[in-house]
Amino acid sequence: MEKRINMQTRLLLLLAALLLAAPASPATIELNGATLPAGNYIFDFQFINGDQSNGNNTAKVSGFAATGVTLDSLETFGTVAGTNLSAGLNLEDGPITEVQESFTVTTSPFSLSFSLSYGSSYSGPGPGDALTFTITDTSLNPIRSAGDGALAEVDITGPGSPVQTFASDPQFGDFAPEVVSSVPEPGTFALVLSVLCCALFVAMRKCAATEPRPLVLGSWQAQNDDIAEAEPEA
Repeated sequence: MEKRINMQTRLLLLLAALLLAAPASPATIELNGATLPAGNYIFDFQFINGDQSNGNNTAKVSGFAATGVTLDSLETFGTVAGTNLSAGLNLEDGPITEVQESFTVTTSPFSLSFSLSYGSSYSGPGPGDALTFTITDTSLNPIRSAGDGALAEVDITGPGSPVQTFASDPQFGDFAPEVVSSVPEPGTFALVLSVLCCALFVAMRKCAATEPRPLVLGSWQAQNDDIAEAEPEA
């Protein structure tokens, strides 16, 4: 019985670890009616390590679409895979992980939207890996002067870490992004759960098969009587 309980405990711990490492549901972020003076700017994404384990989280920026602006060139720094924001870029947290998409404002107000998904691993202490989005001028000065300058930010400290949004400075229109949807992904968790349930079932059957069967006195006595009757008399 103790062996069975230990096996169940180990599998439940494994399930918890897999759920923690699974990517969070993708969030759709929109910025509508943003007003900026005509000129050149940069869409800036960063994924900076903020816990005790470097590279323990990944994030994906995809489906990037903007109206009223002209996208110019893309630069990446650190661990980034992909070639454009529309098809999707995969980022891994690190000391310097950054994506810069330069653009020119052609129409004011302008709009943009993108999808953001990210992991949930956390190895404390520390504030957690910081996934941020902002808009800067060409000298990398963000249009929000408070805090770290982010317009949208996720501080990953475990499952359910939310996307926080902040407004730009008043001279830039005091606009803020909006998280318009966070669609759950039951498939990922259902698959993990089904695999772990199967493993738990198999482990319980193995434990049951290897446990010693209890001795039933009546059955033992009957077997001895049968043996005694079958022995030939001397």
